[in-house]
Amino acid sequence: MLLACGMLSFVACDDETTNPYATENTITIERSDLFLMADGNDWGYITYTSAGGPVTASTTASWCRPEVQGDSIVIVYVDPNPTCSGRSATIELRNSNSTMSVSITQEGNIVNVERDVISVGDDATAVKSALWSYLGVELLSAPDWLTASLEGDSLCLDISENATGHMRDGYVAYLSGSEKDSIRVVQADFDRDIAGSYKLYFNNGAPDGQLTSFDVELSKEQLRVTAFNYTIPITIDEETLEISVECGQHIGRSGRNQVFLSFLTTSREGITFWSGIATGYYSTGTLSYDGDEGTTCAFGGTVFIGQDYGVFDISGFWLNAYSSTDMAEASDEGRVLLMCNPYLQREPNL
Repeated sequence: MLLACGMLSFVACDDETTNPYATENTITIERSDLFLMADGNDWGYITYTSAGGPVTASTTASWCRPEVQGDSIVIVYVDPNPTCSGRSATIELRNSNSTMSVSITQEGNIVNVERDVISVGDDATAVKSALWSYLGVELLSAPDWLTASLEGDSLCLDISENATGHMRDGYVAYLSGSEKDSIRVVQADFDRDIAGSYKLYFNNGAPDGQLTSFDVELSKEQLRVTAFNYTIPITIDEETLEISVECGQHIGRSGRNQVFLSFLTTSREGITFWSGIATGYYSTGTLSYDGDEGTTCAFGGTVFIGQDYGVFDISGFWLNAYSSTDMAEASDEGRVLLMCNPYLQREPNL
């Protein structure tokens, strides 16, 4: 009986049944080139063989048009892609008994901008900067103190003299395809238009906290709080007029203690940390001018707290006292002042 069962088992395992519904695919893709540029000026192709009669080609993508030519090739035409994002579709080849799918990809429109910020001095000047796109560029608007035009693959700016006594900045807006963007233009002489007296505004972080301000003096190297003789070291990018402040910097004294600058950081969920004795984190702000607000610079930035917490926003300057000239936890004497949401402002008439 055991021998008989073994024989039955062997026969059952060896018995292969052919699927009566299986059919051989009669379309073979020989070659394809279906990665296309955004401008729509080129075309792709698919070469194939069909053992099942004539082939038709179709796709559901409105921007893509496959056309069968002869009995072995499909030419694929595409519309220009007006966005900066690439796109893809599926082309389906079909004969009397088989279907074959092939993917096509069209890259997004590329706009080549030589400079996001064009910065010049107060003298009248002409500037040329590369600006081109697969789909061409159309200028939309520009500040009234300059004339913008396109010359070949370049943006040309004729900028008038700045005799306002303050910095001025504006945006040259342009359109390429369906995408709008802009280039910032800054005109200033730092010593003449930017350096000098400001107010440093902040609040205490409470929902109903009162806005407070101190008089400060801004130079290329520092921000000096005149009332306390605190000196906050800064660096400034004269091209973009971005001011950077690093935490962990010694800024002055409070009685017998030394005062160092730290940051208050806040998560999206409202969790707060202060940077303590850390260094290497930067709060930044960009100087800009508005006819109503004057010259302003709001400080912000982010800090990566760690894998458990992620990225926090820098929400304030934390001035902390230490009993030694070195910033160390053992000499921590507590907070001197908290400046939440700090920003510089110089009124238009100053």
